[in-house]
Amino acid sequence: MSKETKVTIGIVVLVAAGLVGLLVLGNRSNGSNSTSTNDSKAPVIDGIQCESEMVQIHYHAHLAMFQDGKEVALPAGIGIDNSASCLYWLHTHQPDGIIHIESPKDQQFTLGNFFDVWKQPLSNTQAGPIKASNGQKLTVYVNGQPYTGDPKAIVLTAHQKLVIEAGSPTVPPPDYTFPQGD
Repeated sequence: MSKETKVTIGIVVLVAAGLVGLLVLGNRSNGSNSTSTNDSKAPVIDGIQCESEMVQIHYHAHLAMFQDGKEVALPAGIGIDNSASCLYWLHTHQPDGIIHIESPKDQQFTLGNFFDVWKQPLSNTQAGPIKASNGQKLTVYVNGQPYTGDPKAIVLTAHQKLVIEAGSPTVPPPDYTFPQGD
């Protein structure tokens, strides 16, 4: 084999190795696929990763849910994966209704994203553990105002007050005061 042939084969091998490397890195960094994983090995959900706590973007919204006039607590630990030692960018710490939105980048998150992280259904007739009666719809309030659209589409904002009710009697949306510093 001539020297030129060896050099040509060497270049082809290097180019091929580089292309394989780019494909592998490209697939690892694509966070938009809901089945891909990040460094924590927890699944990426709606492009939302599970990482150590973020401080770049940090705000809170509050969600109260009622079934037949009785409050149903939003559980603590939604979006916290202890086995992977990480938190999703949308999570709860306490059963107090506070949704923590903590992300490395400024982007819109919806109530639908939160319910997806929670692995619970959200529709006009069901929100996690609460369900409307047959033929009925949920009653949804955003900052005390009735909301009639798709609850999945509600964009989460700082100090937003969300109330979802199912069944009767319905209760007036309770006012919620965020803790000082929240």
